Amino acid sequence: GREGALTELPGWRVVLSYMWQRKKLYSALHLGVPFIVVMLYGLQGWTPTILLRVYGWDLADAGRIYGMLALICGSAGVLSGPVLSQFLLRRGLDDAPFRVAVLGAAMATLSLATLPFQVSGEMALISIVSASFFVTLPLALITTVMHEVTPNNMRGVVNGMYVVTTNVFGLALGPTLVALSTDYMFRDTMAVAKSLAFVALFVGPIAVFLLNLGRKNYTEIVKR
Repeated sequence: GREGALTELPGWRVVLSYMWQRKKLYSALHLGVPFIVVMLYGLQGWTPTILLRVYGWDLADAGRIYGMLALICGSAGVLSGPVLSQFLLRRGLDDAPFRVAVLGAAMATLSLATLPFQVSGEMALISIVSASFFVTLPLALITTVMHEVTPNNMRGVVNGMYVVTTNVFGLALGPTLVALSTDYMFRDTMAVAKSLAFVALFVGPIAVFLLNLGRKNYTEIVKR
């Protein structure tokens, strides 16, 4: 949507000012979504250990079975998000991407919250499959939304910031919070499933809250 090959690139102050004027929206994208990613990396980092330590599975079986399920369910979630969003958009819901993101965050939280109550590894896989699907449901949509609401000469910086926050929150905090909870709150190496559920119940509602804050701001922008 840009006319001509040469355009002045905005500096950091201009980019941050633009984001600050839409702070609810960018808080949802740069903070709300990374809190979803905390659950994703926590799930990926600790599921084999849960199957091994809590349910007595062989490590090779746990890794192979979870790897297969994560590939199938995670891919299904990523691909289903845009389909569901388009379905809602055709029914007049302009904030469909955020509705899908809220659904994904809420259902991933609930799925992980049920994990400690499963009595066998096979039953635990039901919670894991559900969480693997829903935690990835918003991820493809967020990339689209980020480009939709950001001027094209700012997208590189804004997306770069998103990569940083996603990795700082998700990759750094996801596995670490579960470990800290196991060691210092439950003080029991067998409580790793409880720790994953606890972390999800802590970060999931924050993600839902921030995503809901961004919904109205998003619809105002896309309707202009």
